Amino acid sequence: MELLRRYSNSHGLVTSLVRVLQRIEAADQSGVPAVASAPPSLRWRSGKLAAGDRAHIAEQYMAGKTAAALAESYGISLKSVRRILRERGARKQASG
Repeated sequence: MELLRRYSNSHGLVTSLVRVLQRIEAADQSGVPAVASAPPSLRWRSGKLAAGDRAHIAEQYMAGKTAAALAESYGISLKSVRRILRERGARKQASG
């Protein structure tokens, strides 16, 4: 902790980290999570989406679902969704 305190440019972050560590040491039973985490993706397998999921992402995108909504529903980053769409050549139909 001293190392972080000495070399960190953000005293507030160090202070928050110290409080979390103190709660852990005291076996805090308040029910408040010490660290927020994202919900795990049910579709994520060994670091890769299944081929069927990749195809489904492209189909849903072409049907009108946004890349951001797909990223959230599959529990992956927007960058990953865009990469999948680019690999599959998925483009929305131009309206008008």
